[in-house]
Amino acid sequence: MSPHAPLPSPLLLLPRELRDAIYSSSFLEGCYVFKQATLTVEVCLGDSIALGWNIDHYRRLPIWLVACKQSSSEGLSQFYHEAICSGFRGMRCAKAMDAASSNQYLSLHRIERFDFASYWHEPEFTVITKSKMLEDKKGTLVSLWCAPVLSRPTYLDRLLSYLCENGSAARELKIRFSRPFGLARLDPEELEHVEFDFGVLESFNAKNSRLNRVTFVIDQPVIYDYEVKAGYVLQSECIHLTMQRGLEMIGKQLVCQNPIENDTEWSVKDWWGPQQCDYFRIQHSWHLEVCRTKSGPVGQIKHRGMSSWRDRYGYTMVLPVIYRHRTQSEDGIIEWYSSDGKTGRIQLPQALR
Repeated sequence: MSPHAPLPSPLLLLPRELRDAIYSSSFLEGCYVFKQATLTVEVCLGDSIALGWNIDHYRRLPIWLVACKQSSSEGLSQFYHEAICSGFRGMRCAKAMDAASSNQYLSLHRIERFDFASYWHEPEFTVITKSKMLEDKKGTLVSLWCAPVLSRPTYLDRLLSYLCENGSAARELKIRFSRPFGLARLDPEELEHVEFDFGVLESFNAKNSRLNRVTFVIDQPVIYDYEVKAGYVLQSECIHLTMQRGLEMIGKQLVCQNPIENDTEWSVKDWWGPQQCDYFRIQHSWHLEVCRTKSGPVGQIKHRGMSSWRDRYGYTMVLPVIYRHRTQSEDGIIEWYSSDGKTGRIQLPQALR
Protein backbone atom coordinates (compact mmCIF):
# COMPACT_ATOMS: atom_id res chain seq x y z
CA MET A 1 0.00 0.00 0.00
CA SER A 2 1.23 3.49 -0.80
CA PRO A 3 2.40 5.43 2.29
CA HIS A 4 0.28 8.34 1.05
CA ALA A 5 -2.97 6.30 0.81
CA PRO A 6 -5.56 6.70 3.60
CA LEU A 7 -6.13 3.72 5.88
CA PRO A 8 -9.24 1.73 4.83
CA SER A 9 -12.26 1.62 7.12
CA PRO A 10 -13.50 -1.79 8.37
CA LEU A 11 -16.43 -1.55 5.95
CA LEU A 12 -14.08 -1.35 2.97
CA LEU A 13 -12.40 -4.58 4.04
CA LEU A 14 -15.59 -6.48 3.17
CA PRO A 15 -16.06 -7.90 -0.36
CA ARG A 16 -17.59 -5.45 -2.82
CA GLU A 17 -20.67 -7.66 -3.38
CA LEU A 18 -21.43 -7.63 0.34
CA ARG A 19 -20.93 -3.90 0.57
CA ASP A 20 -23.33 -3.36 -2.35
CA ALA A 21 -25.96 -5.46 -0.56
CA ILE A 22 -25.55 -3.36 2.60
CA TYR A 23 -25.91 -0.14 0.66
CA SER A 24 -28.98 -1.40 -1.22
CA SER A 25 -30.76 -2.43 1.97
CA SER A 26 -30.47 1.10 3.35
CA PHE A 27 -32.33 2.75 0.46
CA LEU A 28 -36.10 3.04 0.98
CA GLU A 29 -38.52 2.61 -1.90
CA GLY A 30 -40.04 5.82 -3.16
CA CYS A 31 -39.24 8.96 -5.13
CA TYR A 32 -36.13 11.02 -4.70
CA VAL A 33 -36.12 14.56 -6.05
CA PHE A 34 -33.12 16.83 -6.66
CA LYS A 35 -32.27 19.91 -8.70
CA GLN A 36 -29.73 19.90 -11.49
CA ALA A 37 -29.07 23.11 -13.43
CA THR A 38 -32.55 24.35 -14.47
CA LEU A 39 -34.24 20.97 -13.95
CA THR A 40 -36.07 19.31 -11.07
CA VAL A 41 -35.29 15.62 -11.45
CA GLU A 42 -37.30 12.70 -10.03
CA VAL A 43 -35.74 9.27 -9.58
CA CYS A 44 -37.56 6.24 -8.23
CA LEU A 45 -36.63 3.08 -6.38
CA GLY A 46 -38.73 -0.10 -6.35
CA ASP A 47 -42.39 0.04 -7.43
CA SER A 48 -42.72 3.77 -6.75
CA ILE A 49 -42.31 4.52 -10.45
CA ALA A 50 -45.90 3.34 -11.00
CA LEU A 51 -47.26 5.73 -8.37
CA GLY A 52 -46.52 8.86 -10.34
CA TRP A 53 -45.65 12.25 -8.91
CA ASN A 54 -46.85 11.86 -5.32
CA ILE A 55 -45.44 13.89 -2.45
CA ASP A 56 -46.32 11.09 -0.02
CA HIS A 57 -43.68 8.90 -1.58
CA TYR A 58 -40.80 11.40 -1.54
CA ARG A 59 -37.81 10.04 0.30
CA ARG A 60 -34.57 11.39 1.65
CA LEU A 61 -31.19 9.82 1.18
CA PRO A 62 -30.01 7.67 4.10
CA ILE A 63 -28.61 9.71 6.95
CA TRP A 64 -25.29 7.85 6.81
CA LEU A 65 -24.80 8.87 3.18
CA VAL A 66 -25.53 12.53 3.91
CA ALA A 67 -23.35 12.40 7.02
CA CYS A 68 -20.45 10.90 5.07
CA LYS A 69 -20.65 13.65 2.47
CA GLN A 70 -20.89 16.42 5.06
CA SER A 71 -18.12 15.05 7.28
CA SER A 72 -15.88 14.60 4.24
CA SER A 73 -16.49 18.20 3.16
CA GLU A 74 -16.01 19.63 6.66
CA GLY A 75 -12.98 17.45 7.38
CA LEU A 76 -11.21 18.47 4.19
CA SER A 77 -12.02 22.14 4.80
CA GLN A 78 -10.42 21.94 8.23
CA PHE A 79 -7.45 20.06 6.80
CA TYR A 80 -6.85 22.78 4.20
CA HIS A 81 -7.20 25.44 6.90
CA GLU A 82 -4.47 23.89 9.07
CA ALA A 83 -2.18 22.33 6.44
CA ILE A 84 1.00 24.08 5.28
CA CYS A 85 2.52 23.43 1.86
CA SER A 86 6.24 23.16 2.64
CA GLY A 87 7.59 22.04 -0.72
CA PHE A 88 7.00 20.15 -3.93
CA ARG A 89 8.81 18.20 -6.61
CA GLY A 90 8.28 18.19 -10.34
CA MET A 91 7.05 15.00 -12.04
CA ARG A 92 8.56 14.05 -15.36
CA CYS A 93 5.94 11.51 -16.38
CA ALA A 94 2.54 12.95 -17.31
CA LYS A 95 0.89 9.55 -16.91
CA ALA A 96 2.16 9.28 -13.34
CA MET A 97 0.72 12.70 -12.64
CA ASP A 98 -2.69 11.73 -14.03
CA ALA A 99 -2.70 8.48 -12.04
CA ALA A 100 -1.84 10.30 -8.84
CA SER A 101 -4.51 12.96 -9.29
CA SER A 102 -7.31 10.53 -10.17
CA ASN A 103 -7.26 8.72 -6.82
CA GLN A 104 -6.72 11.38 -4.17
CA TYR A 105 -8.72 13.73 -1.98
CA LEU A 106 -6.34 16.68 -1.75
CA SER A 107 -6.08 19.59 -4.18
CA LEU A 108 -3.22 22.07 -4.35
CA HIS A 109 -5.39 25.07 -5.17
CA ARG A 110 -7.31 24.71 -1.88
CA ILE A 111 -4.25 24.94 0.39
CA GLU A 112 -4.26 28.18 2.40
CA ARG A 113 -0.69 28.39 3.70
CA PHE A 114 2.62 28.09 1.85
CA ASP A 115 5.95 28.05 3.70
CA PHE A 116 9.09 27.84 1.56
CA ALA A 117 11.52 29.05 4.23
CA SER A 118 13.55 25.86 4.66
CA TYR A 119 17.16 25.75 3.52
CA TRP A 120 16.59 23.86 0.28
CA HIS A 121 13.71 26.03 -0.94
CA GLU A 122 15.57 28.93 -2.51
CA PRO A 123 13.69 30.59 -5.37
CA GLU A 124 15.79 31.83 -8.27
CA PHE A 125 14.86 35.30 -9.41
CA THR A 126 16.03 37.30 -12.37
CA VAL A 127 17.94 40.52 -11.94
CA ILE A 128 17.02 43.24 -14.41
CA THR A 129 19.84 45.68 -15.13
CA LYS A 130 20.08 48.53 -17.59
CA SER A 131 22.75 47.96 -20.19
CA LYS A 132 24.64 50.66 -22.08
CA MET A 133 24.92 48.20 -24.96
CA LEU A 134 21.21 48.61 -25.74
CA GLU A 135 20.22 51.66 -27.72
CA ASP A 136 16.59 51.53 -26.58
CA LYS A 137 17.70 51.69 -22.91
CA LYS A 138 14.97 49.22 -21.93
CA GLY A 139 17.48 46.97 -20.19
CA THR A 140 18.59 43.43 -20.58
CA LEU A 141 17.84 40.33 -18.53
CA VAL A 142 20.76 38.82 -16.67
CA SER A 143 20.85 36.17 -14.00
CA LEU A 144 21.98 36.65 -10.43
CA TRP A 145 23.83 33.37 -10.90
CA CYS A 146 27.04 33.10 -12.90
CA ALA A 147 25.60 30.17 -14.85
CA PRO A 148 22.60 31.09 -17.06
CA VAL A 149 19.27 29.95 -15.62
CA LEU A 150 16.83 31.82 -17.83
CA SER A 151 16.38 28.84 -20.16
CA ARG A 152 15.06 26.50 -17.44
CA PRO A 153 12.16 26.77 -14.97
CA THR A 154 12.85 28.20 -11.54
CA TYR A 155 11.70 26.50 -8.36
CA LEU A 156 8.34 28.26 -8.20
CA ASP A 157 7.45 28.26 -11.90
CA ARG A 158 5.43 25.03 -11.97
CA LEU A 159 3.56 25.92 -8.81
CA LEU A 160 2.70 29.42 -10.03
CA SER A 161 1.61 28.09 -13.42
CA TYR A 162 -0.81 25.68 -11.72
CA LEU A 163 -2.25 28.38 -9.45
CA CYS A 164 -2.78 30.74 -12.40
CA GLU A 165 -4.78 28.06 -14.20
CA ASN A 166 -6.75 26.60 -11.29
CA GLY A 167 -7.00 29.47 -8.83
CA SER A 168 -5.62 29.83 -5.34
CA ALA A 169 -7.01 29.80 -1.80
CA ALA A 170 -3.71 31.03 -0.34
CA ARG A 171 -3.97 33.17 2.78
CA GLU A 172 -0.38 33.06 4.08
CA LEU A 173 2.92 32.93 2.22
CA LYS A 174 6.50 32.62 3.49
CA ILE A 175 9.56 32.54 1.22
CA ARG A 176 13.25 32.51 2.07
CA PHE A 177 15.99 34.06 -0.07
CA SER A 178 19.73 33.65 0.22
CA ARG A 179 22.75 34.88 -1.66
CA PRO A 180 23.40 32.26 -4.36
CA PHE A 181 26.71 30.53 -4.82
CA GLY A 182 28.56 31.75 -7.88
CA LEU A 183 27.22 35.29 -7.77
CA ALA A 184 27.45 37.08 -11.11
CA ARG A 185 29.73 40.12 -11.17
CA LEU A 186 27.99 43.43 -11.86
CA ASP A 187 29.79 46.67 -12.66
CA PRO A 188 29.48 49.41 -10.00
CA GLU A 189 27.51 51.67 -12.34
CA GLU A 190 24.99 48.87 -12.90
CA LEU A 191 24.23 48.42 -9.21
CA GLU A 192 22.07 51.56 -9.12
CA HIS A 193 19.79 50.09 -11.78
CA VAL A 194 19.32 46.58 -10.41
CA GLU A 195 15.68 45.58 -9.99
CA PHE A 196 14.01 42.33 -8.98
CA ASP A 197 10.93 41.03 -10.71
CA PHE A 198 8.72 39.78 -7.86
CA GLY A 199 5.52 40.21 -9.88
CA VAL A 200 5.30 36.45 -10.42
CA LEU A 201 4.21 36.12 -6.78
CA GLU A 202 0.88 37.66 -7.79
CA SER A 203 -0.10 34.14 -8.85
CA PHE A 204 -0.76 33.36 -5.19
CA ASN A 205 -3.69 35.79 -5.55
CA ALA A 206 -5.00 34.02 -8.65
CA LYS A 207 -8.70 34.29 -9.46
CA ASN A 208 -9.79 36.86 -6.86
CA SER A 209 -7.97 35.29 -3.93
CA ARG A 210 -6.17 37.63 -1.54
CA LEU A 211 -3.34 36.88 0.88
CA ASN A 212 -3.72 37.97 4.50
CA ARG A 213 -0.07 37.67 5.50
CA VAL A 214 3.25 37.41 3.67
CA THR A 215 6.64 36.82 5.26
CA PHE A 216 9.96 37.13 3.46
CA VAL A 217 13.30 36.00 4.87
CA ILE A 218 16.74 37.06 3.61
CA ASP A 219 19.79 35.27 4.99
CA GLN A 220 22.88 37.24 5.89
CA PRO A 221 25.48 36.30 3.27
CA VAL A 222 28.68 34.31 3.43
CA ILE A 223 31.21 36.09 1.20
CA TYR A 224 34.38 34.27 0.26
CA ASP A 225 37.78 35.87 0.70
CA TYR A 226 38.41 36.27 -3.03
CA GLU A 227 34.96 37.85 -3.43
CA VAL A 228 35.73 40.44 -0.76
CA LYS A 229 38.77 41.52 -2.73
CA ALA A 230 36.70 41.65 -5.94
CA GLY A 231 34.15 44.07 -4.50
CA TYR A 232 31.31 41.66 -3.77
CA VAL A 233 30.62 43.26 -0.37
CA LEU A 234 29.33 46.38 -2.11
CA GLN A 235 27.35 44.30 -4.57
CA SER A 236 25.81 42.15 -1.83
CA GLU A 237 24.82 45.25 0.16
CA CYS A 238 23.22 46.89 -2.90
CA ILE A 239 21.34 43.71 -3.80
CA HIS A 240 20.21 43.33 -0.19
CA LEU A 241 18.84 46.89 -0.08
CA THR A 242 17.14 46.50 -3.45
CA MET A 243 15.55 43.21 -2.44
CA GLN A 244 14.24 44.77 0.78
CA ARG A 245 12.56 47.57 -1.17
CA GLY A 246 11.13 45.19 -3.75
CA LEU A 247 9.82 42.74 -1.15
CA GLU A 248 8.20 45.53 0.84
CA MET A 249 6.41 46.76 -2.28
CA ILE A 250 5.21 43.35 -3.49
CA GLY A 251 4.18 42.44 0.07
CA LYS A 252 1.85 45.43 0.24
CA GLN A 253 0.45 44.63 -3.20
CA LEU A 254 -0.25 41.03 -2.21
CA VAL A 255 -2.22 41.83 0.96
CA CYS A 256 -4.02 45.02 -0.08
CA GLN A 257 -7.50 44.70 -1.52
CA ASN A 258 -8.52 45.56 -5.05
CA PRO A 259 -8.54 49.29 -5.86
CA ILE A 260 -12.35 49.38 -5.76
CA GLU A 261 -12.33 48.02 -2.20
CA ASN A 262 -10.33 50.42 -0.05
CA ASP A 263 -11.63 49.16 3.30
CA THR A 264 -8.38 47.40 4.26
CA GLU A 265 -4.77 48.48 4.58
CA TRP A 266 -1.47 46.92 5.59
CA SER A 267 0.88 46.66 8.54
CA VAL A 268 4.63 46.19 8.19
CA LYS A 269 7.24 44.98 10.66
CA ASP A 270 10.72 43.55 10.31
CA TRP A 271 13.17 41.94 12.71
CA TRP A 272 16.33 39.88 12.98
CA GLY A 273 15.55 36.24 13.67
CA PRO A 274 17.62 33.08 14.14
CA GLN A 275 18.76 31.28 11.02
CA GLN A 276 16.62 28.19 10.46
CA CYS A 277 19.39 26.05 8.95
CA ASP A 278 22.81 27.08 10.24
CA TYR A 279 24.82 25.59 7.38
CA PHE A 280 27.58 28.23 7.38
CA ARG A 281 27.13 29.36 11.00
CA ILE A 282 24.93 32.23 9.87
CA GLN A 283 23.29 33.35 13.07
CA HIS A 284 20.60 35.74 11.89
CA SER A 285 18.23 36.36 9.02
CA TRP A 286 16.19 39.42 8.14
CA HIS A 287 12.44 38.85 8.39
CA LEU A 288 9.75 41.05 6.83
CA GLU A 289 6.08 40.52 7.62
CA VAL A 290 3.28 42.35 5.83
CA CYS A 291 -0.28 41.76 7.02
CA ARG A 292 -3.70 42.93 5.99
CA THR A 293 -5.38 45.12 8.60
CA LYS A 294 -8.33 47.48 8.90
CA SER A 295 -6.55 49.92 11.20
CA GLY A 296 -4.80 51.77 8.39
CA PRO A 297 -1.13 51.69 7.29
CA VAL A 298 1.03 50.76 10.27
CA GLY A 299 4.78 50.40 10.65
CA GLN A 300 7.81 50.67 8.40
CA ILE A 301 11.07 48.84 7.80
CA LYS A 302 13.57 49.60 10.58
CA HIS A 303 16.49 47.36 9.62
CA ARG A 304 17.89 48.03 6.17
CA GLY A 305 21.04 46.59 4.66
CA MET A 306 23.23 43.74 5.84
CA SER A 307 23.54 43.84 9.61
CA SER A 308 26.37 41.33 9.35
CA TRP A 309 28.21 39.12 6.89
CA ARG A 310 30.91 36.48 7.04
CA ASP A 311 34.24 36.31 5.27
CA ARG A 312 34.95 32.65 4.57
CA TYR A 313 38.27 31.27 3.32
CA GLY A 314 37.07 28.76 0.74
CA TYR A 315 36.24 25.25 1.92
CA THR A 316 38.94 25.16 4.60
CA MET A 317 38.38 24.49 8.28
CA VAL A 318 39.33 28.07 9.15
CA LEU A 319 36.45 29.74 10.92
CA PRO A 320 34.94 32.66 8.98
CA VAL A 321 35.46 36.22 10.15
CA ILE A 322 32.21 37.77 11.32
CA TYR A 323 31.60 41.41 10.38
CA ARG A 324 28.83 43.13 12.33
CA HIS A 325 27.97 46.43 14.08
CA ARG A 326 26.91 48.13 10.86
CA THR A 327 27.19 51.93 10.75
CA GLN A 328 26.25 54.28 7.91
CA SER A 329 27.17 57.93 7.44
CA GLU A 330 25.27 60.59 5.51
CA ASP A 331 27.63 60.31 2.54
CA GLY A 332 26.77 56.62 2.11
CA ILE A 333 29.86 55.11 3.73
CA ILE A 334 29.04 51.84 5.50
CA GLU A 335 31.38 50.07 7.88
CA TRP A 336 31.27 46.72 9.67
CA TYR A 337 33.64 45.69 12.42
CA SER A 338 34.86 42.20 13.25
CA SER A 339 35.83 40.81 16.65
CA ASP A 340 39.52 40.64 15.65
CA GLY A 341 39.73 44.33 14.75
CA LYS A 342 39.16 44.11 10.99
CA THR A 343 36.94 46.64 9.20
CA GLY A 344 34.77 46.20 6.13
CA ARG A 345 34.11 49.49 4.34
CA ILE A 346 32.08 50.41 1.24
CA GLN A 347 30.36 53.48 -0.21
CA LEU A 348 26.83 53.13 -1.57
CA PRO A 349 25.79 54.56 -4.93
CA GLN A 350 23.80 57.78 -4.65
CA ALA A 351 20.48 56.14 -5.56
CA LEU A 352 20.66 53.65 -2.69
CA ARG A 353 21.61 56.00 0.15
